[in-house]
Amino acid sequence: MTLKKTRRTLCVLTVLLVLSLILCEGTGNGWFLAVAAAVGIAAFVIFLLFWTCPECGRHLGRTWGGKYCPGCGAKLDL
Repeated sequence: MTLKKTRRTLCVLTVLLVLSLILCEGTGNGWFLAVAAAVGIAAFVIFLLFWTCPECGRHLGRTWGGKYCPGCGAKLDL
């Protein structure tokens, strides 16, 4: 998965997580909490597995808007 696609996927999962939590609070339905937990776990796994530099493979951590890898200095295509 490319960095651009990973970033887009993480953004979509974050929106789904927030919506699920809002619906859980608003309706009191526990299913929305289960959906929020599943989406949160999926986002965390995708972040750990795919948010890496395509050149050196180092995890990018909180480098969300950076243009270069903090490890090797390669240009990131975000």
